[in-house]
Formats: sequence, structure tokens, C-alpha cells
Amino acid sequence: MRLARICMPYIVVGVSLEIVLASGLLLVAVIGTVAAYMRGKSLHEIQSASSTFEIVAQHANDGIVLQQADATILWCNDAYCQIMGRDPTFWVGKRPQKWVYPPDLCPSDEEIEAFRYDENSGELGLLRVQENMRADGSRFWNQTSVSAVPGVRDGERLYVLSCRDVTKQVEREAALALANEKLEKAVNYDALTGLANRRKLMAFFEEALLEANHRAHEVGVVHIDLDKFKEINDTHGHAAGDAVLIDAAQKLRRLKPIQGLTARLGGDEFIMLVPNLVRADVLTQIAQDFLNAVSDGCYWNGIRLNYSASLGLAVSAEKCRSSEELINRADFALYEAKSKGRNTFMIYDAPLARAHVEKKRLAADLAQALRHDELSFHFQPIVNLKEGRIEGFETLARWHHPQRGLVNPGQFIDVAHDIGLLEDLDMSAMRAAIAAKQHLRSCGFPDLYASFNASFQTLQNEALADTMTWAMDAADFPRHQLVAEVLETVIIDNPSQDMTVAQQIARLEAAGFRARLDDFGVGYAGLAHLAQLSVHGIKIDRSLIRQICSDVTSKRIVTAILSLANELKIDVVAEGVENLEIARQLVEANCASMQGYGIAYPMPLPDLIAWLHDFENNMWTDIAQPEAKQSAG
Repeated sequence: MRLARICMPYIVVGVSLEIVLASGLLLVAVIGTVAAYMRGKSLHEIQSASSTFEIVAQHANDGIVLQQADATILWCNDAYCQIMGRDPTFWVGKRPQKWVYPPDLCPSDEEIEAFRYDENSGELGLLRVQENMRADGSRFWNQTSVSAVPGVRDGERLYVLSCRDVTKQVEREAALALANEKLEKAVNYDALTGLANRRKLMAFFEEALLEANHRAHEVGVVHIDLDKFKEINDTHGHAAGDAVLIDAAQKLRRLKPIQGLTARLGGDEFIMLVPNLVRADVLTQIAQDFLNAVSDGCYWNGIRLNYSASLGLAVSAEKCRSSEELINRADFALYEAKSKGRNTFMIYDAPLARAHVEKKRLAADLAQALRHDELSFHFQPIVNLKEGRIEGFETLARWHHPQRGLVNPGQFIDVAHDIGLLEDLDMSAMRAAIAAKQHLRSCGFPDLYASFNASFQTLQNEALADTMTWAMDAADFPRHQLVAEVLETVIIDNPSQDMTVAQQIARLEAAGFRARLDDFGVGYAGLAHLAQLSVHGIKIDRSLIRQICSDVTSKRIVTAILSLANELKIDVVAEGVENLEIARQLVEANCASMQGYGIAYPMPLPDLIAWLHDFENNMWTDIAQPEAKQSAG
């Protein structure tokens, strides 16, 4: 039946497919225009207009349906039939809900029977996107809009539904949403653990502090650093290390408060942020629970990987509303936890705050002392007791503070590390070593080598070899007489930079300088480092040397190191030689070069010169082999 013969006053025109978002609104406007046009017209005028509107409706790309208030279909256009996959004769007289929805979304018969369009609901004219089903069972996304039309058909209000297949658009939007989600994860989350990254953490942090400014609550920070992580990487490989990181992240995620955030800062460092903190013991409980959780380790490829953690805790206060300051406090507490032996936590309380303030003052004083060359340097001899001669000396920084007196080297070296001045300290030591050599040359000791400590910060400077070359060439010394001592812990504490350290050492050796691995034997996998680094020599740590007379294991380790070093043609210096018996044991084990308080303490340059002149009368020369003594005599 033709639409005009059913109800001519209610013919509507379809909207263009390009007008995706505005289709429903445009349809309402057209309906209103048609209804207004029909009112007051003659029958002939109405019939003529209805034919025109019928042509438009039948050729529209959008589906158009004329319905009663209970959704019974009075008429539908060809586009609707094509969209739904059924003929027009099927639809007329039926309520479509039972046929257009998939079985899992279809309303019950009772709900269909009770349905009526409600003009007071505020939903008429709105665009809806819902999943529909065609006659062949295929699902698609349908965008619909319903508009009410004032009726003259026995006073009944009729409704026009327009629809279109928007499956491609929905799929594009879903793909875009998925891409945005992946981008969000890439930008704000750590790929390995799924935890937030530093960027996400800092944004969340600022919001938490802003809210804390308007509330009586505080913000808590738990800074976590995994212990033994380097050992696991070196022993089992990076895949095992990744397994540990994922395990730690999962355990932290389970302990995180509902409103909190846990982030991986990089490497084996994590931070948990707890906003709206009421009591500080919430943080201590989290820290203790995490230590208990990681004590079980984790399993990887059937192997149990044991690890622990050190944690620093801090709570914001009225005078601490800066994310940087709060993280700095937690970091200081973490540092203290490590100094206590690791596998524990420390909270930034009043005593720790005083220590922190003191350290900051010391840092400021040290920076000034370095700027004004106020540090002094002592020199500790290195002797070859097998041959009864002096080989060189190590250059060691000393700081006489105007108010504090002599500051412990370990203390101010740690401070220099924290404020990024270790390279300045190392370069000062290098200059002092060369200046000492110049003075010693004038005193009759031209061939002693000088060593200085090269920190990780110094080794990161690509111009290091050039700087050393210029300094030694300017002083007219052969380059092999300058030795850079590199702590083995530099490599252990910076696992991602192993290759950089190796490349720098190789560059120094290629330029004619010597590199020596310091504190050898206490760092994990020390023998592996010998294979990676082209070092000229090693210095066995004093903790092993001091016990070779009393501890069988220490003696075996030292003997094994000496044997391997001799095979690899690597020079060895034993540090920590404090008595004649230790020296004799080392000579018997074929270790010639030694250094220690028993031989000589670090001393100012004038005292070193006096000591050098008196060395032949030193009791340590009695250890020299007879042929060496005879040669010296």
C-alpha cells in the first residue's frame, strides 16, 4: 500500500548519509515542516505534495519507519527493509523489537506488550546507537532517532523512526579508542610491570597534594629499591630480573590502598603514593607487609629467586607541599635504610630530618670548598715488597672543615655523589696527583706512578681521556704513570651502564693510561668483570686481605684471584696490609704489590717525601727475597 493512501499527512523525507550526527535533528525539522505544510491545504494539494514526499522517503539512504505509540509499524521505506534484511510486507502490523534485537538483548514478550513511546521521557529526538540483528542473524550497529508527529489519524499521535547502519563508524571509533588506550598506556605506564611510570606518578602526585591543601589529610610516599637485583641479573640473566620486577610489582599492587598509585621509576626502583593519609602507621604497615611478601622470593623456570627490599617512607606536612621535596625525603629515608644493612625500612621522622638538614649544609659547604680548592690531598705509598721497592702512590682527598674539623672521607664522598660533584672531586685529585709527581721528580723520584679514583660520574665524561692526556703531556710525564682506579661497585650499582664503563676503560688503556679495578673481590661476579673490562690491574679489597692469616676461606679466595690474575697477566695490588705476617703470606702467594696502614698511612706530600727517603731503613724491606735485597744493595 502506498504511504499516501495510509496517512498522507505524515509523509517524511530522509536525511543525507553524510549528516551523521545531525540526522535525527534534521528529521525532526523536516517532520515539523511537513506537518505545518499539510495543515490548511486542499485535498488536491495534499495528494500532490504527498507523492513528492513519498518519492523522497522511498529513495532515502536512511531507514524510515512510521509507527503507532506501541511501536506497531504502519509503513517503512526500502532503506529500512535493506538494513534489516526483510521485505516491507513482513514489517507492517508488527512490533519490531522482537525481530531487530539479538536474542541476548531482546526484551521479553511482556516488556514488548507494555511498551509505549513516552513524550515526557525526554528521549525523543535523541540519537541512540544499539546493536541490532538482521534476518540472516548478522549483527550490526544501528543509529536510531524517534520523533513524534501531531496526528490527524483519528486523533492518534504517530511516531517516525529513522535509522542507519553505523557499524563501520562504530568499528573505527572502537579501533581509535583501542589505539588511544594503547597510547595512554605507552605514555603513562611501564610496559614490563603495568605500573604507572614517572610521568603518570608526578601528575597524580600534584593532584594529591592539591587536594591535601584543602583537607586535613596528608600524602604518604613509600620509596622502594630491590636488594640483590644485580646479582639475579648477573647469575640468571635479564629474563630472571624481569620476573623479579613483575613479582615485586604484583605484590605492591596488592598492598596499594584503593585511592593510591604505584609506579616504577626505572630499574628496580618503585614508588607507592598514598593520598588522603590519616595515620603514618598505614605506611609502616605497607612497608612491613611488602618485606614479608618478598621474603618468599619468586619462582622462574623452576628456580626460586630470592630477593629483598629497602624502603624509605615520608609523609607530607604543612611545610612540605612539594612533590619533589617529599620524594627527596623518602629517598633520604631509603638511603638510611640501605645504610642499616638493607631489607628494612626507615621513615622520615624528626631525627632523620635533622640528619637530612645537616647533610644539606655539609653539601653546600663541600660545593664551596671545591669551588675554592679548599680540599687537601694525602698520598699513600704502594710498594713492591717482593722486590723491596716503591712503585707509586694513591691520591686521597681530605677535607678540613672550618667548623667541623676533619670530615670523614666516606661522609663527604657520599655527599659529593648526591650533589653531582664527584667528577669535580676526582679531577681535583688527578691534578693533585700530577702536581705531587712534579714535586717528587725534583726530589729524585721521577718514576713513581700516581693513581686517583675515577667515579661513575667521571667515567661518563667522554672527554676524560683527552683531559688526562693534556694534563700528563703538559707535565712531561709518560701516560702509563697515571692510573685511574675504578670501584667494582661502580659497575654493580649501574648495571645498564656496564658497556659505557667498559668503553671508557678501553679508551683510557688505548691512550696509554692504566686502569685498575678497585675493591676487587667484594663485588658480585668480580671474575666476570675481568672478562668484560680491559683493565691493567686489580686491587684486592682489604676485607679479604686482613683475614688471610685467620680465615681459610679468605686465603683460598685471595690465592685463587692471584692465580687467575697471573694467568691473565693482570697486575695485582693487595690493600689493607696491616702487619708483617699478612705481607709474608702475600709474598708466598706470589703477590708483590701492597698497600696498607701497616706499611704507611696516607700522608701530606712533605711527609711522603721523607718516608720515601727512609724506605730502605723500613722494616718492611726485610720481607724482600734475598736476590732482590742483594740487587738493591
